[in-house]
Amino acid sequence: MVIATFAIGVLLGLPGQSSFLNLLLASIGTTLLVGGANIWNCWLERDVDPFMSCTKNLPLVTGRLKNFEAVLGAIATSFAGLALLFYFSKHLESRKGEHFPIPLQYELMVLISQCAPNNLIVDS
Repeated sequence: MVIATFAIGVLLGLPGQSSFLNLLLASIGTTLLVGGANIWNCWLERDVDPFMSCTKNLPLVTGRLKNFEAVLGAIATSFAGLALLFYFSKHLESRKGEHFPIPLQYELMVLISQCAPNNLIVDS
């Protein structure tokens, strides 16, 4: 879901400025970064997971994956994702000569505030 949202955001936020290869690299970078965050989450919750039926069979809980391996995997995937996203942002910056345009979140907030009834206050 995160990757689909990211890809749609890039396509809407940067129309005509991004090639398929850049979108693919940025999506892979986002996937790696989200994967790294998920590994960190599993590592941080390894002491609580044995007490929940849905997480008691996870590799960290059962010992199939060692703490060192999880931390190493989290670091590797997080840094790989950050490197790809850094490359993606620098490539766009060099093509356009400026940073990313106004974030999509701000554009949606403006659109919602224009369509909202007068008694509804939309705040950032």
